[in-house]
Amino acid sequence: MKLGLLTNENGMNKNFIISAVLILFLMACSSNSLSGEYHAEGFSVINTFKFKGGGKVEISNMMQTSMGTYKRDGDRIVVTANGDAIVFKVLDGGKCIDGGGMLGKFCKK
Repeated sequence: MKLGLLTNENGMNKNFIISAVLILFLMACSSNSLSGEYHAEGFSVINTFKFKGGGKVEISNMMQTSMGTYKRDGDRIVVTANGDAIVFKVLDGGKCIDGGGMLGKFCKK
């Protein structure tokens, strides 16, 4: 049965397939979340950031671990903990983040 130029022999609309693949691709590319552990690349007052689902982050230094929240906005991440907010720049497609100054660079392990 031939339904039109954009339909194959089985009746599957090629526009539907292309649209579905495009939507899945855009959803994967537009993720605003991070996951996993990011470790300091050099000296830093913080050792690790462990990004978890739901915008939560675990922040560890040599003496304690604190919980905070994070929000990603393009190539920036704002981490908030204990009433303080720190802005990080996302590097290398999310492989690293950079807080500058005393914090420095953290990369995913």
